[in-house]
Amino acid sequence: MALGGLSVAAVVGLALSNVLWLVGAMTLYATGLGSVVPATRAAALTPFRDRAATAASVMGLTQQTGAAVSATVVAFYLGHSTWPIASVVAVMGCLSFVTWLLTRRLRAAALK
Repeated sequence: MALGGLSVAAVVGLALSNVLWLVGAMTLYATGLGSVVPATRAAALTPFRDRAATAASVMGLTQQTGAAVSATVVAFYLGHSTWPIASVVAVMGCLSFVTWLLTRRLRAAALK
């Protein structure tokens, strides 16, 4: 996801005129997203087996709130350039990678 997000930002920053560059970068991001989301949902619900429905609701609320805030920011700036979309995709991809790095110890401890 981070590589795809940074690729989107690079395509916009370099002003590559062929749309295939942007489609390829977004495909890379979407592929990462599609492989990460199901695993993270399962991992997030595992500790709360007795409250899985509540945990799923909180997770959905968090996801939808983040999407709404991001969409509002993008919509506010969208008419001026393509950077709002590229920056949100790049930041979210990199944030996902940083979160993965920071939680490696917690995940390793949970497996013991």
